[in-house]
Amino acid sequence: MKSIKRYFEESGRHITAHQSTQLMTYYEFLIEKNRVMNLTGITDYEEAVYKHFIDSATIDRLDLALEGRHVVDVGTGAGFPGMVLAVLYPDTDFTLVDSLQKRIRFLEELQIRLGLKNVRCYHARGEDFAKKYPQAFDIGVSRAVARMEKLADFVLPLIKNGGLFIAFKGHYEAAEATSGESRLKHYNAKTERIDRFSLTGDGENMRTLVQIRRR
Repeated sequence: MKSIKRYFEESGRHITAHQSTQLMTYYEFLIEKNRVMNLTGITDYEEAVYKHFIDSATIDRLDLALEGRHVVDVGTGAGFPGMVLAVLYPDTDFTLVDSLQKRIRFLEELQIRLGLKNVRCYHARGEDFAKKYPQAFDIGVSRAVARMEKLADFVLPLIKNGGLFIAFKGHYEAAEATSGESRLKHYNAKTERIDRFSLTGDGENMRTLVQIRRR
């Protein structure tokens, strides 16, 4: 079986042997827990490496300086992208937020198994968490949670002025972008960059990263 490190190398990304081992532990624990709770519909090893781990790592396409920053992942689910990024960026602080307590328990146990010291997990609805921690983070991320007009309300109140929100999307249609922009204005925020690419490099599994700046 090909190592996770090899898959990352083939996608043009370098990870250490230790990080590869951590991600394998992640995959094995995810599959184990998925038998008794609904964490993911993707269980095939290669598919999970691409669609969970490498997908989460595509934030590196934006050339952001993540080290030393405070990052919040809203609606993290089984930890994508936040927990994967915590493995890949050990010098960055990550806060993972999800509305289901059982997923937070999974993430807390996973954090212990991975030996991560740079992660905090919170059970909360996005809108409630935003009221408690207004403008507390440098960068917000969210993957496949809601349309942009709703995501703006979940994430942007958490972001400092001058900070960034990175939305991980599949296909990002013009209608969603247009309706989302009107909501971004409410937070004095604006889309800076839209990066569309094929996750697997073969024209399939299209992804979009939307980079938004709060002014």
